[in-house]
Amino acid sequence: MEKYRPTSLDGIVGQPMAVERLRPLTSQQSVPHLLLAGPPGTGKTTCALIVAREVLEGNIEGNFLEIDASDLTKKREVTVTETDDEGETTVRTVTKTMDSPLWRIKEFVSTASIDGVRFRVVFIDEVDTMSKEVQEALRRTMEVYSRNCMFILACNHQSMIIDPVRSRCGVVRFVPIPRADLSKRIVEVAESEGVELDRGAADGIAMAADGDIRRAMAMLQAAAVTRGRVDLDAVFAVSETRSSNGVRDMLSKARSGDFMAARDALDGLLIGEGMTCREIATEIQRQALELGLEGAEAVRLLDKVGETDFRIAQCGSGGMGMPLERVQLEHLLAYVAMSGRKRRRGFSRSHDRLQREHHREKG
Repeated sequence: MEKYRPTSLDGIVGQPMAVERLRPLTSQQSVPHLLLAGPPGTGKTTCALIVAREVLEGNIEGNFLEIDASDLTKKREVTVTETDDEGETTVRTVTKTMDSPLWRIKEFVSTASIDGVRFRVVFIDEVDTMSKEVQEALRRTMEVYSRNCMFILACNHQSMIIDPVRSRCGVVRFVPIPRADLSKRIVEVAESEGVELDRGAADGIAMAADGDIRRAMAMLQAAAVTRGRVDLDAVFAVSETRSSNGVRDMLSKARSGDFMAARDALDGLLIGEGMTCREIATEIQRQALELGLEGAEAVRLLDKVGETDFRIAQCGSGGMGMPLERVQLEHLLAYVAMSGRKRRRGFSRSHDRLQREHHREKG
């Protein structure tokens, strides 16, 4: 559904405050660095591309660099020419780690812009996955090249951005797209593609997408390919409802004190269902209040879920990210399992005490 990505701020769905904040920036002579913060699938990348196109007056080619934060620390292939003692020259390509993790950005911004544009634009996505050390290097780069380069940064968690970087940017906040706006956009795309939507299908997709327009478009496409006609059954088949049931089953096993069974259920969600650790943590948070927990127990569980989500975010992406994220979820399940065992032991002791008191009264 890439062809339906908006090409102007007028086409942005469900972000009136962000659009209002960005619109005047595109006509200014001096444009500040930007930090676009908000949940996934809310239009941050699209707005970054639109702003870059407006600022560069359409001269994107050679003047715009889009890069994911995880790519900044990748090793670089360089050509090395060596001459031995006999005078023979050998040319080979080696992979080496550069002195600066931002070498790709520095190479880009240190060269002259093309077609006479005022400056270049660098868009870095998922900045919140960068370590503090790399963010410090980014801050220095932003300072050195601020005259000839505009930086647009995007993140899901603004709190993970160090203050020196955040203070050098105009912060634009994005919110989950309202269900009504999402449903309307789904209907528009379906009509354009000739996809027949049953009554309630668009609302079902919007509800399952939970404010994420990228997920909504992917679900619409998958449902249309799978069933042809998109009805509620097709929406159910491509949505995460089954995964939600899997999370509920995992929590039930953990609450019963069976940690190993809950751990096996976690494997099923990660491997069988293809859910990410962040998605599982989010689903646990949604269902925490539906487990019939008492007030204090519910509060403790939500507090633990929040701590787990924070630790998962700290793991970053790539490398050892996935194993470390899994450890955090297993730690949460262990906590739920231990709480379940304590609850059952407490109930058993209370039951025994009541029986003893009952026998004393009869005696």
